[in-house]
Amino acid sequence: MLDCDIAVSAGGSTLYELCACATPTIALAIADNQLMAVSAFGEGYMMGCGDWRDGAEECLNRITDNLFRLSVNYELRRDLAKKCWELVNPRKHLPL
Repeated sequence: MLDCDIAVSAGGSTLYELCACATPTIALAIADNQLMAVSAFGEGYMMGCGDWRDGAEECLNRITDNLFRLSVNYELRRDLAKKCWELVNPRKHLPL
């Protein structure tokens, strides 16, 4: 996670680990217990892509679009990394 510029991950506790690593993330749900986390993190902390089970092709298109957006926009990656870092490390500055 620490060596990644961008991650694609299913929802769950892994999203917190990605925040602790300040890795900009595209999150999707693949199970019911992941829906709330993907929705919450998608509110400005990560790029949310919805629920894979509602339409894999549509979800994959959103993942691809968001991968492109993040790959060409360093400031967006940095902003998401900073927000996630501060969510799990509220008293520490992002070491970027």
